Amino acid sequence: MKQLFSLLFAATLVVQAQYFTKVTVGPQSNDGGDSRSVNWVDYNNDGNLDLFITNGPSAKANNFLYKNNGDGTFTKIIDASVVNDPGSYDGSTWADFDNNGFLDVFTASWYGQKNSFHRQLNGHFEKVTRSDIANDQTYSETGSWGDYDNDGYVDLYLANSAVNKANRLYKNNGDGTFTTITTGSIVTDAKTSRSVDWFDYDNDGDLDIFVANEGGENNSLYRNDGGGIFTSITTGAVVNDGGNSFGSSVGDIDNDGDLDIFVANHENTAAFLYKNNGDGTFAKVSADPVVTQNGYSVGSAFGDLDNDGDLDLMVTNAFSGSVAAKNFLYLNNGNGTFENVDTGIVANDPGWSYGVAFGDYDRDGDLDIATGNCFGANQNNSLYRNEGNGNAWITVKSVGTVSNRSAIGAKVRVKATINGIPVWQYRQVAGQSGYCGQNLESHFGLGNATAVDSLVVEFPSGQKTVMTTVSVKQVLTVTETVPSGYLRGALIADSLDGRIPFTVQFSSLSIADASSPVNSWKWDFHNDGIVDATTEHAQWTYTVPDTYSVRLIVSNGSAIDTVFADGLIRVLRPASKPVITSFLPTVADTTIPKNGKVTFAVFVLDTSDSPVRFVWTKNRAVQASVINSLSYVSAIFQPAPRTDTISVEVFNDFYSIKNIWFVHVANPAGIGSEDASILQYQLAQNFPNPFNPETKIQFSIPVSGRVQLRICDVLGREVALLLNEERDAGIHSFMWDGSFLASGIYFCTLHAGSFVDTKKLVLAK
Repeated sequence: MKQLFSLLFAATLVVQAQYFTKVTVGPQSNDGGDSRSVNWVDYNNDGNLDLFITNGPSAKANNFLYKNNGDGTFTKIIDASVVNDPGSYDGSTWADFDNNGFLDVFTASWYGQKNSFHRQLNGHFEKVTRSDIANDQTYSETGSWGDYDNDGYVDLYLANSAVNKANRLYKNNGDGTFTTITTGSIVTDAKTSRSVDWFDYDNDGDLDIFVANEGGENNSLYRNDGGGIFTSITTGAVVNDGGNSFGSSVGDIDNDGDLDIFVANHENTAAFLYKNNGDGTFAKVSADPVVTQNGYSVGSAFGDLDNDGDLDLMVTNAFSGSVAAKNFLYLNNGNGTFENVDTGIVANDPGWSYGVAFGDYDRDGDLDIATGNCFGANQNNSLYRNEGNGNAWITVKSVGTVSNRSAIGAKVRVKATINGIPVWQYRQVAGQSGYCGQNLESHFGLGNATAVDSLVVEFPSGQKTVMTTVSVKQVLTVTETVPSGYLRGALIADSLDGRIPFTVQFSSLSIADASSPVNSWKWDFHNDGIVDATTEHAQWTYTVPDTYSVRLIVSNGSAIDTVFADGLIRVLRPASKPVITSFLPTVADTTIPKNGKVTFAVFVLDTSDSPVRFVWTKNRAVQASVINSLSYVSAIFQPAPRTDTISVEVFNDFYSIKNIWFVHVANPAGIGSEDASILQYQLAQNFPNPFNPETKIQFSIPVSGRVQLRICDVLGREVALLLNEERDAGIHSFMWDGSFLASGIYFCTLHAGSFVDTKKLVLAK
């Protein structure tokens, strides 16, 4: 089936507009910077795919959300919390975590920052701030939603790559909160993880996990054995091919009914491709353009670009030294082997592309392509419109009821007669693919088929929807049927945290068989045994600060179910200003000699139940300390006499107060001010080098001014900001501890005025 198209494709790709056209107008094509993730999602439920792109510079930036107008154009959203929460973001994953009918989004952040989680309520986004899912400070690459226990609520798995590298699993409690899972190899293995795929590789009805790891570490495959138990697979090439793996994608490339694995590798190496044998094992592919072409590969995506009935593959490349890279495009030959297509705009648009996702944004039946770009940290992102070829297609949107509403984990199978041959195709709805890509829709190319003979959607609950003789060239929504007599209670609150008086809107999201709907609701908002409301949607005002559990009892006349949300609502006292009860030193002026030491501290009382934070500055430059004390040392290399200004700002979520000290640094008697005129701008080579884990870094500057000293990895990512402050003329040195980093080559760069210098550091553990 591929031969005819291959001839046409080769003829037309030279003039690329006949197949893909790069879209150059609109905000989605003229925004850029240091972009990462690409998600095609219908966030506003209007039937059109909207576009979400994350940004990950070390200096932080906002993400992008573009609303699809339904006419081939996009409107940039600027007033939602999800695009007004600056951070250093990598992968993002969307799902309806609370089953309220609106997609929510989790975004992973690097540099030890908090990750970002925004839930959507009645079409408006709200940032979640209380749960571990939003407060763990990690070096995270990507996260992905997947319902590993098939309880109808998506859980989250998070890939980490530095410092505490163990990955995280957050179990969704079904009431808007999460529990952090702390046992099992899936959360205790400490590898340099980049991406994660939830998929049922052994077809036993639950989601397993594949994790791509870099730094020469083997990739990981965890088999879900049910009951929250995962087994780490240790045999086979799929978990014993150490490489520099950044991302992975799963798909049924040979239409044999099971999911195969593609792994994108970096450092100018070739990718991995593993075919599923259907018995719980994989066979490594060794002779195919997909696995013989070296690259600096990051993202990937499977999709039927030519609608001929098999999955094609796109692979992105980035961080290839100082030069731009090209992406890879492979067409499936119809038997699970691939042909490298190296002509045309998609494979010849230089730059650095991170995430990639396929999605039919213009609803013409073929898959378009979006990439998140980052060359020079100022490259615009790309959108390529597929011009199509007339082949048939169908797109399936699965909606869960008993299963999670996003139907993540659902298996969608389509049978159609293509070129006279009956062909089964298989997709699984996923929370992420290919390191920073996502589309919750299941798209199938159908070649010259005139109808879909059979369409089967197997939901995570085990419920199946089977349809026959389905029309082609349509977007079809398939909603899971609720079993006869089924009843499951569920609730949602519009806000979990507030200050007295705190009014909360509660709603029942209970699921029941349509023939026996829920007709009784009993709400207990204090868990004191007293029924406070009896309507489906109830409002309650809390007037006493405390943490409250909520109970809901629902009935359909023949069955009863109880929902208990433990510690769901947290009510705090009214906002108040923190009070400094005492401080050290108790005087505003302190005189010390060169190389003298003094400890500054503040002791604070806060009556608003809000976290108290501290920002210390020296001569208006922010210091590293974020606790209530600062240890000050007057370096012997800095000239004297002089006066340094030390300040601390104490703030909660509402107010701030400040205290200031002056430190007078004196020379010994008879010695005047030092002359720094003999100094030059210089960054010395660190010593020792190689080092483990500490090394001495020293530099000199002839005049006072702002100094930036940063450590970056070989990909140019900042891993530590050592200095960003005003420094006096002189020689400066200190010890740096790199124990939180993996062994490897790093670069230390000094910026002082117009002076820039870089030294190579080798961390050898």
